[in-house]
Amino acid sequence: MGHHDLLTSRAADFGLRGLSGDAQRRVPHGGGIRIDHILGLRRLWLVPHGASPRDGAYLRYPMEDMLRLVKLESWRHNSIVIGEDLGTVPAGFRPKLDRAGLAGMRCCGSSAAAQARFRGSLHQASWVPAALR
Repeated sequence: MGHHDLLTSRAADFGLRGLSGDAQRRVPHGGGIRIDHILGLRRLWLVPHGASPRDGAYLRYPMEDMLRLVKLESWRHNSIVIGEDLGTVPAGFRPKLDRAGLAGMRCCGSSAAAQARFRGSLHQASWVPAALR
């Protein structure tokens, strides 16, 4: 992880320390965090300034290392981590989150069948073990 300082010509490379520091600052205040668009731990679509989205490319991250770091910070602070994994995610992505102990998110549809499934999920016995700490 890193960034380019827009006020100078210098760039910074924090390695994974940036992610760890971010988690350390946020987790203690609420008992947990929700990581928006958790797929960003695996890849990020970048488009050069002024270019077409067709000219973009994926920047891949060391997802396994990042998940281990998030899991470590969760353990250090006895907190829950919820990864927003709604929408299209690659095959095998959600099982990786499960193995790392991160809770995901699911949508409840408006049909009667979907509502019945949702009501059933309110019972603690049907919760994902990773969501219980």
